[in-house]
Amino acid sequence: MPLWVNDVNKHEVNRGLRITNDKYAMYMGYTLANRTGLFQPELYPIFLGNRPNNTYTEWVKGNDTAGLIDKLSAEGFERRPTIKLGAFLEESLIKQ
Repeated sequence: MPLWVNDVNKHEVNRGLRITNDKYAMYMGYTLANRTGLFQPELYPIFLGNRPNNTYTEWVKGNDTAGLIDKLSAEGFERRPTIKLGAFLEESLIKQ
């Protein structure tokens, strides 16, 4: 799967397609644990993007250019709040 489909908010580093003998196709996302809640750019290398680098008329004329390089960034990344287990347990006990 192309890297531009990865969800950085879920800390997803790769996606794949699993096909079973029962004629099912399942998309599988491979995620890593993110204990800090921060964006980690070293997990997302640069790749060829999904935007066109030429128009059709330029390509027909013979003007072929290299593919556009893209990189997943912290733009649009939402830091997830961290919860301290002690405070969470205290709140749940108070609600009971």
